Amino acid sequence: MRRILLLALAPILYSGTSGIVSFTATPKVIALGESSTLAWTTRGVDSVTMEWGPAANSRNEMERRTGLPPVGTLTVQPTEDTVYVIECEGGSGQTCTQASATVRVKHR
Repeated sequence: MRRILLLALAPILYSGTSGIVSFTATPKVIALGESSTLAWTTRGVDSVTMEWGPAANSRNEMERRTGLPPVGTLTVQPTEDTVYVIECEGGSGQTCTQASATVRVKHR
């Protein structure tokens, strides 16, 4: 049985055989010009794909980066509220799970 815990602007936790174990943004709120670190951990997957775009944007207009490692970090410096979505792929190329994190930007 898979269990997913979803909390607004909190770590996404996943427990199961394979998939995303955690995906976080630290800090979740930054001032314009500051950075946030995205960190993810997966289990039993081959690669991770990340999409991102303005929080108010349609998913059809998001940027995409493929081939990320199963465990990793990425430092980002968004200029507006941005949602980051990770998706993992198993050995057969099938998508196993998705998780998202949002970085909010305070303008001075």
